[in-house]
Amino acid sequence: MATDTSVGDFGWSIDNVSFTGITNTPFSSVAAENGVADNAAPVAAAGADRTVSANRVTTLNGTASTDDVGIVSYLWTQTAGPTVTLTGATTPSATFTATVNGTYTFSLRVTDVRQATGTDSITLTVVSPPVSNAGPDQSVRPFSDVVLDGRGSTAPSGGTLSYAWLQTSGPAVTLVNGSTSVARFAAGETGVYVFRLRVTDSRTGATTDDSVSINVTIPAGGSFGYLMLLPGLVAVWLRRRRRIGT
Repeated sequence: MATDTSVGDFGWSIDNVSFTGITNTPFSSVAAENGVADNAAPVAAAGADRTVSANRVTTLNGTASTDDVGIVSYLWTQTAGPTVTLTGATTPSATFTATVNGTYTFSLRVTDVRQATGTDSITLTVVSPPVSNAGPDQSVRPFSDVVLDGRGSTAPSGGTLSYAWLQTSGPAVTLVNGSTSVARFAAGETGVYVFRLRVTDSRTGATTDDSVSINVTIPAGGSFGYLMLLPGLVAVWLRRRRRIGT
């Protein structure tokens, strides 16, 4: 028989034992050998520490935990930080939503079929989500070149922002550099053009949106106002003609 609790193994094993000439057997019954002589404690894996966004569902992932005979239960508990409600605390992957910035620590305990346990912990730093700023609303003349400026957007986490401009209403236009902080388009007919700027924080993966309206209108001045638009109309006509010619 053998046991080794110093390294987390325990149990017993009997190998190559036979009995002859014994009237009273030493065991009341005989069980089939299952091929497992001892049991190593499971290894819990709560994941690497990371930074996440407030007001966003965060997942705690313990699926990388391992054991030699099989894990039968998981238990997530919060050990530090502002109190949150854990959903799925007895599953490999629990979730919660933090509404307050700060440092949160969680412990994962896993148990195998022989009731051996292993624990691990993870610390999450919760920061504010990114701020999307599509710039102020604008009023421009028809056929003007319009600049959409999202450089006022910020990432409190210190991560890098990615940008995505999308037109959501108004006469259709072609956006230039729609995946950068500054996009452009050529206004056409009169109307209200609305654009959404979505920014994504590279560090937390969180996204936020902001919108800007561009009011394309004819300036006051009657016929004189229309005359002021002629250079723009001619320029647009020439550009289109060159495209057709090519």
